[in-house]
Amino acid sequence: AWKFKVCLEYHIGNCKGPCEGLQSEEEYMHEIEQVHDILKGNLGPAKKYFQERMETAAGRLAFEEAHKLKSKLEFLE
Repeated sequence: AWKFKVCLEYHIGNCKGPCEGLQSEEEYMHEIEQVHDILKGNLGPAKKYFQERMETAAGRLAFEEAHKLKSKLEFLE
């Protein structure tokens, strides 16, 4: 028997656990849209998405989350 319900990717921060209901379907699908845009070479929507999420996280004083989002934004730029 497994000790954890979610996969290793969740525990190392690469996944938000949609399979266990830890991420809403709406949020999951919105992130998938960003992946599609990035793969098509259309970086504008993804940049805007990460910028808005970074600002929201900083406004909540969630600085670690904001930093991760900033890193993703910088990678796209």
